[in-house]
Amino acid sequence: MTTADKPLIEQGWLRALLYIIVSMALVFIALFGIGMVTALTGSTQFIEAGEESIGRFLLTYSIMTLVMIGLALLFRKWADRQPLVTMGFQWKQYRGQAIAGFFLGILLICIGTLALVAFKLLYFTSLEFDAGNFFSSLLLFVLVTFTEEIAFRGYILNNLMQSMNKWAALALSSVAFALFHATNPGAGLLPILNILVAGFLLGINYIFTKNLWFAIFLHFSWNFLQGPIMGYEVSGFAAPGLLQQTLKGSDLVTGGDFGFEGSVVCLFINLAATILLGAWYAGYRSKPTPVEI
Repeated sequence: MTTADKPLIEQGWLRALLYIIVSMALVFIALFGIGMVTALTGSTQFIEAGEESIGRFLLTYSIMTLVMIGLALLFRKWADRQPLVTMGFQWKQYRGQAIAGFFLGILLICIGTLALVAFKLLYFTSLEFDAGNFFSSLLLFVLVTFTEEIAFRGYILNNLMQSMNKWAALALSSVAFALFHATNPGAGLLPILNILVAGFLLGINYIFTKNLWFAIFLHFSWNFLQGPIMGYEVSGFAAPGLLQQTLKGSDLVTGGDFGFEGSVVCLFINLAATILLGAWYAGYRSKPTPVEI
């Protein structure tokens, strides 16, 4: 490896930490600037307390997407000195895993929802379709998925794995993922624990394949089915749903205002999925490659 090929900063963990610090600082500055402009111009559409509209969330995440993805790509070229594709964008040999991730997200949400319906804790009351909200939500969750997966798995987890054991790297990246959601509306101990476990679930494939498509498709199907289809809040944010629902019983079980991700049902389902996937990948990857004669 020539000097030009070596990372500008040798330690992968330090590159990941610098990325977190710089990206969060830039996001804060950008959102603060938007808030100041809207306040000075008298427009409160996106800053009124308690009004987490799809429009506000879409604006916020558009800014975060530009900052977090742009910075991750810049860091990959400048600090890591690696081709962008090495973050995990290879597609051809990973199409099957992408499809598996997509249907796993659907399966997990459906299992949890059926459990709540069976115990009469959730009722679907009506069906409403608003094309504007639906397609705005589609765009929003595409942005959410790519932003968070490129940032937390493609960049942070990837670089942490260059400095430490893959399981330790997965744990630290999952903690960062959980803390990123700690200021969401309705966030508490159980919701943050669920996000932490989701970080393990989304990253378990990556530590064995270094490919993002499984996590991208899983993350998208989970969020989109959860909010715009099923009508849950998504990580504390309201997303107008195709199905209108009513929850009854303890928030500990239903998730309350945080959505399904605030539920103990979500915790058990995602823990089980993570353990099973981890065991499968560990067993599959440990098998010797057959020698052709």
